[in-house]
Amino acid sequence: MTNYGQRKLRRYSTYAIIANAYKELTAEVTDDAAAVERLGYEVKLYRGDYNNIKVTTPEDLALAEIIAADI
Repeated sequence: MTNYGQRKLRRYSTYAIIANAYKELTAEVTDDAAAVERLGYEVKLYRGDYNNIKVTTPEDLALAEIIAADI
């Protein structure tokens, strides 16, 4: 069984680092963390809270409403 972790950029990552990472890309990446990692920065894995979701779709919003009602 494979255990998957969450990869997140720390909040102090600046726009300049992320923008430069995309400018220097020579391969396709799936997210900002992968782009920054390819530039040579360390991206740490940590156990995240499953209730800390990114709302980008109507389905995400429905889940966020359920989570918020539970608080």
